[in-house]
Amino acid sequence: MQKSRSTSISRKYYLNDLIVFVIASLVIVFLIRAWGDMHGSFDEHSVGAISLDTWNLFYYSLRTTMRFAIGMIWSLLFSIVFAVLAARYVPLRRVILPFVNFMESVPLVVF
Repeated sequence: MQKSRSTSISRKYYLNDLIVFVIASLVIVFLIRAWGDMHGSFDEHSVGAISLDTWNLFYYSLRTTMRFAIGMIWSLLFSIVFAVLAARYVPLRRVILPFVNFMESVPLVVF
């Protein structure tokens, strides 16, 4: 009796692990494809017409998500480096803080 229960539990976990593995593998494959396509050239001959096909919309949203993630990573690295520099060196703080305040207002000026 006990053995059949443990077997059904292990099968359930095996199925859950398999589903997670398949989803994670697909995400990795799609991210690698989007990463490879982001390094293409943008001349008038290589850029095709924008298609509203369902698969193309998924691909476009994947590329947008990749750009967003890259921007967030650079923003995080920038903020950590400048925060450490501003915290450790008082003379640099006098330069960094006005620069950061100016950079915060740039999006408002652009729009």
